[in-house]
Amino acid sequence: GGEPSLATFLRDAEVLAEKLPELFVQHGFAWPYPGGLILSGRSLGAQVAVHLAAMFPNLFRAMVLDSALAASATGDRLGRAPERTAALARWRKELEQANLEVLLPLDAELWCLSSLDKIRAFDGELLVMHGQQDDLVPFEGSESLHAAAASRQKELVLVKDAGHNDIGKHDEYWTALRRFSLKVQLDNTLPSVGPTLEHLCAVCAEKATSKCGRCQKVWYCGRAHQAEHWKTHKVTCAGGPPEPTPKVVPEAKAVLVALICAEIVDDLSCRQLGATLQSWASQDEPFAGLFVSWYAASEELARSASAQLEEVQQEDLLVKEVQSTQRLSFFEHVKVASALLVQEAPSHA
Repeated sequence: GGEPSLATFLRDAEVLAEKLPELFVQHGFAWPYPGGLILSGRSLGAQVAVHLAAMFPNLFRAMVLDSALAASATGDRLGRAPERTAALARWRKELEQANLEVLLPLDAELWCLSSLDKIRAFDGELLVMHGQQDDLVPFEGSESLHAAAASRQKELVLVKDAGHNDIGKHDEYWTALRRFSLKVQLDNTLPSVGPTLEHLCAVCAEKATSKCGRCQKVWYCGRAHQAEHWKTHKVTCAGGPPEPTPKVVPEAKAVLVALICAEIVDDLSCRQLGATLQSWASQDEPFAGLFVSWYAASEELARSASAQLEEVQQEDLLVKEVQSTQRLSFFEHVKVASALLVQEAPSHA
């Protein structure tokens, strides 16, 4: 799943590298593999090789880079090409011809490659090869990678008449590969691969103890370095930074209202109405309004009830009331009070 990109291109390779011990055992090969492993990358694949060499320094004894592009997070270096845009245009044309649109736009994602920065951490055997007539990727980029590598056991082979896609037709290319492979297998001074992979912290390169819980790819020595690296890592973590939580704009707010249905037929029921109104007005949690449907059996009781309602209204509380001219059932009072609520309730409720 997800969108194809150079960033996921590298992360997919990490998963394969982590599975190498398991894959070797499943297919009947010894692990650690006798003679060690040589990591090889050609053209754009050289970016993957350098990335894996930096992420898993104890997994590979040596590395071969063939016609590699040199890129840096602090500024792309496409050899001594006259114009950076011209070099990128050559890459884009080649990718389009190969129907690799998923890798475009190349110039927008070169920052994630950083091969010049990563190869500075590689100290195993290194062979860098490039054709001097390569008009797609300038051979000067391979010179830069060779110079930047920390390894003291490194070799640069420039094939005089070779281009980008025909370097394999030259004997010098295969001779260098055979010589390098044999040297690596016979060199007992090179470190051997351990039975398990040892991950390094992405910040300090010390032994890692935990990894990013979101993408499960990048390792850290502790919580402090994981937090420090998040600003950079979130750009590529699991396909990109988390989507911002949309701000929820409330349509209204919850408020408290009261409905009173009163049948005032004597002095007792009139006093009960007054006690109810005073209790409502003295609540700690203020009500947004009071809606009253009431009936009084006599004019005297009606005047007394009206006086009690006016007393509550003088306290700057929202009180709306409807007096019925005839006795109503409880449900009829509720219907009247509810209609009053719909008409008179605050707009924000």
